[in-house]
Amino acid sequence: MKKKLLKGLLSLILGLSILSPTLSVFADKISDLQKERDRITNNKNAIDNQLKNTKEKIKAIEKEKTAIDKQIEALDDSIYDTTSRITELETQISGMDAHLAEVEGHIALLQEKINKRNDLIRERAVAFQETGGSLNFLELIFGSQTFAQFVERVSTVSTIVKADSEILEDQVTDQNDLIRVENEVKATKAELETMKVQFEDYKKKLATQKKEKDLMIKKLDNEQNSMENTALGLAETTEILNKQKVAIDKLIIEEQKKGQGGSVPINGFFMVPTQGRYSSGFGPRGGSKHNGIDIANPTSVPIYASAGGVVIRSYYSSSYGHCVFISHINNGQIYTTVYAHMSSRAVSEGQVVSRGQTLGMMGNTGQSYGQHLHFEIYKGEWTGDHRFAVNPGGYISLPPLGQWF
Repeated sequence: MKKKLLKGLLSLILGLSILSPTLSVFADKISDLQKERDRITNNKNAIDNQLKNTKEKIKAIEKEKTAIDKQIEALDDSIYDTTSRITELETQISGMDAHLAEVEGHIALLQEKINKRNDLIRERAVAFQETGGSLNFLELIFGSQTFAQFVERVSTVSTIVKADSEILEDQVTDQNDLIRVENEVKATKAELETMKVQFEDYKKKLATQKKEKDLMIKKLDNEQNSMENTALGLAETTEILNKQKVAIDKLIIEEQKKGQGGSVPINGFFMVPTQGRYSSGFGPRGGSKHNGIDIANPTSVPIYASAGGVVIRSYYSSSYGHCVFISHINNGQIYTTVYAHMSSRAVSEGQVVSRGQTLGMMGNTGQSYGQHLHFEIYKGEWTGDHRFAVNPGGYISLPPLGQWF
C-alpha cells in the first residue's frame, strides 16, 4: 500500500515537473497580456489629459472668438458706412454727370447761336462799309418820291438799326452766359474729379476692410476647426482605447479558457480579408504615410475577419467611414486589424468573431475615393498616431501592385 502511494506521488511530481514549463509559458503569456492592457490604460490616461487640455484651449479660443466677433461687428459697421458713402458718391457723380451733359448741351446751343450771329454781324458790317454807313440811310430816306414812301423808308431804317442793336446785345449776353457756364462746368468737373478720387479711395478702403474681416474669420475658423478636430480625434481615440481594453480583457479570458493551446504560426494566422485588386500599398503616399493597404473592387463584395478575435469597435467614423476594429492574440502577442470604408457592418462591439467571418460589405464611405477596403494591421494596440502599424504584406501574401487577389 505504501509502495503504491509512494509510486503515485512520484508520478504526480514527475508529471508536474514535465507540465511546469508549459504552465510557466502560459502564465507569462497572460502576464504579457495584462501588461499590454495596463499600457493601454496608461495611453488612455495620457490622451484624457491631452483631451482636457484641448478642451481648455477651445474655451480660450471661444473667448478670443467673442472678442474677434466684436471686432468683426465693428468692421461690419465700418463696411456699411463705407458702402453707404460709396452709394452716395455714386448718386452724386451720376447726377453731376447728367448735369454736365445738360450744361454742355446748352453750351453747344449758345456757341451755335453766337457763331450764327457772328456771321450775321460780319455780313452787316461788310454791307455797311460798302454802302458808306449812315449816309446811305439818309439817301434811302430822302430819295423817297412820296410822303408815304418817306414814312415807310424811315420805319425800315429804324427797324434795321434796332435789329442790329438787339443782335449785338444778344451776342454780348450769350457770350457772357457762355463764359459763366463754361466756368461752372470747369468747377463741376474739378469737384467731380475730387469725388471720383474719394470714390476710389473708399473702394480701396472697403476692399481692405473686407480682406481684414475675411482674414480674421479664416484665422478664427482655422483655430477653432483645428481644436475641434483635435478634440474629436482625441475623443474618438479615447473611445477606441476604452473598447480596446475591454476587448483585451475578453481575449485574456478566452486565452485562459483555451489554456496552453490556441497559438497559430504567424504566417498562417491572418488571411486576405476580401477579393479585389491590390490598388495601394503600405508606406509613403502623397506626402503622408499610408498606414495600410487598399483592395478595390467595382462590385460590393463581402469583407472578412482576417483572423479570429474580439470586435473592439463597429461604428461610423468621419475618416474611416463604416469600419470595424478587431483585437487578436497569437502566442501572447496582441494584434489589431482595421477594416475601413465599408458600405455596411454585420458585427457589433464585444462580439467574438472567427477567422473568415463576414464583417460587412465593401463600400466608399468616409474619406474615400472609389469603392475599396482600407485594411490595417497593428502589432499591438491601435493608437491615434499609428505607431504600431505594420505592413500587412508581412502577414498575408500580396500580389504585384495593380493585380487581383
